[in-house]
Amino acid sequence: MPDPRRTRRIAALLGLAALAVAPAVMSVGPAVAAPPAAPAAVHRAPTDQVSFALTALQPDFGYQKQGTVIRRSIAVLNNGIDSITIDSAPLTALAAPFTLKSTTLSSTTVIAPGALGSFLVEYTAPSAGTDSLQNITLTATDRDRPGTYSQSIAFVGHSLATPRAYFELVNPAGSATLDLGSVKAGTSVTKKITIQVFGIDPLEFDQRNITVTTSDPAARVTVVNAVFGNGDIYRPGGAPTFDVTFTPGTAGAFSGSLRVIADVRNGDPETAPVDDVMPFVASVTPAATPTPTPTPTPTPRATATPTATPTPRATSTPPSTSTPSGGAGTGGGVAVASGSGTGSALANTGSEPLAALGFAGLTLLLGAGSTVLMLRMVRRSR
Repeated sequence: MPDPRRTRRIAALLGLAALAVAPAVMSVGPAVAAPPAAPAAVHRAPTDQVSFALTALQPDFGYQKQGTVIRRSIAVLNNGIDSITIDSAPLTALAAPFTLKSTTLSSTTVIAPGALGSFLVEYTAPSAGTDSLQNITLTATDRDRPGTYSQSIAFVGHSLATPRAYFELVNPAGSATLDLGSVKAGTSVTKKITIQVFGIDPLEFDQRNITVTTSDPAARVTVVNAVFGNGDIYRPGGAPTFDVTFTPGTAGAFSGSLRVIADVRNGDPETAPVDDVMPFVASVTPAATPTPTPTPTPTPRATATPTATPTPRATSTPPSTSTPSGGAGTGGGVAVASGSGTGSALANTGSEPLAALGFAGLTLLLGAGSTVLMLRMVRRSR
């Protein structure tokens, strides 16, 4: 009886043989040349048997101030389908200003598919104006079948006389220290600060990244009117501004500092933020004691002078008229009449009433006799 396992093995071999000869049997056209292999320096697809790639960071250190030391960790990903090893000899051959500090790569350290290796390189920026470039080639060896894959890597750096990203705080006086002057306790003073952006990298400023320290906890120093609000990017040459308002609490000498932090936006997530600090001073004088306002005294009103009461004039007593009789009147009465004659009385003349009134007054003073004498003189004058 035939062995079933052997029968299945023979059938599988026959099937593979049929697949191998099928293209040749079915092909009726001219033979097609196979596509050329990808150059060694080009990243290979993740489905290749042997391949690797540098992830995220590259060994390009950009522009740095002379003397600056920068370290960068570079990760190497096995994105093929076979396990690999990478010889680190080219890395150890790097020359100044680049130096290999450490690595996990070696000709014996296996990196499985999807796993990472790494190396740490240091760059020391030489004298200003120096451009540095070194190329090396790393080679991956397939550990599952024969095959290799090589990739060229460039190490780049540029040195500057100044930092690649920095700024300076400038106060209205242009001095290193902001002088707030003499300020009375309880009052306020405001100064404008300008940020001068230098270097080559854009900087992002945020009002929340401005901090203030003071020698007097009772004092209040606030940052207001920042043109960049909660995040704006300024390129070199930019000059955003903000105001600092100082309100002291107690009298005496006052000091503190103002610190501004900016994030560098050059595409390198490992670039550290930059900052600048400006000290400030002030002389605080006591608050003025308010002088109480006196209560105004009301002006007395003028008292009206009372109108004088006129003295009543003496009323003249009219002469009494005697009842006519047959003879001449006697006594105090004033009458001139005859009992039977037709002579006229004093009251019947046109001007006699006025004279009569005047004579009445004289009668009281001089008596009846003087009056009779005056009457006679009047009659003679007619």
